[in-house]
Amino acid sequence: MEGPKGKPRWAAAYLWLQAVAVAGWWIWLALRPDARGLFFPPMAGRLVFGFAVPDFSVLVMGSLIGGFGLARGRRRMAPLLAVLFGGCLYAALYTVAIVAMDPAAWLGCAAMALMTTGTGLVAFGREGR
Repeated sequence: MEGPKGKPRWAAAYLWLQAVAVAGWWIWLALRPDARGLFFPPMAGRLVFGFAVPDFSVLVMGSLIGGFGLARGRRRMAPLLAVLFGGCLYAALYTVAIVAMDPAAWLGCAAMALMTTGTGLVAFGREGR
């Protein structure tokens, strides 16, 4: 089904789900330190939380605002969606570097690859160009 400005209705829902997933992921890492080992090498320790502020600022807030804008049919969402995609791409490239240091941290790289692909489809998909 098509939503406002030709974007499919799933685009807003995807962005909202993405915002909740990223926020929930950070909360999980804060509450369960043993879970950090699934995504980061042991040497990272608590330093991983240095990425929490950019993730909340760009990925969570950008996804929430983008989802709201798409659902409401707001004009000129393309710049925000492009910035959101750039934030995802940056984080994805960071996870590639982490896997180069510790291949056991592949799960974060896989998750970011999926998130970056989904956000790219929302931002640059054929609908609403």
